[in-house]
Amino acid sequence: MAGVRFTYDKASVAALAAAGFKQGVEFATEYVLATDTASYWLGNLVRMLAQDKEYVSGRLGPQHMDLELYDVLRIQHPMIQGSEGLYQITRLQMHPLEGWVSFAAAELLQVNGS
Repeated sequence: MAGVRFTYDKASVAALAAAGFKQGVEFATEYVLATDTASYWLGNLVRMLAQDKEYVSGRLGPQHMDLELYDVLRIQHPMIQGSEGLYQITRLQMHPLEGWVSFAAAELLQVNGS
């Protein structure tokens, strides 16, 4: 398995902590064998993690009781044409006796390599 090694110093870690980074992110793969592929893969990860995610939450009626966790919703502002976006459900609470569903969804990010 090919690995990528990062070096850091205590000042860099302190600067990241001061900037609000509280936890690390770790990725591993056993399928990356070439340096170019690893560079492309890491570039996509950095772009994906550096973008701010947008979250929405809502409450829907009983006709939406068939929603499941990780379903993808297309949400659009009713007054703004072209404002639609794709969101993936990350939290779902069913309230069948009351007749409603509450959800939280995160925007699906599209990462394009350059």
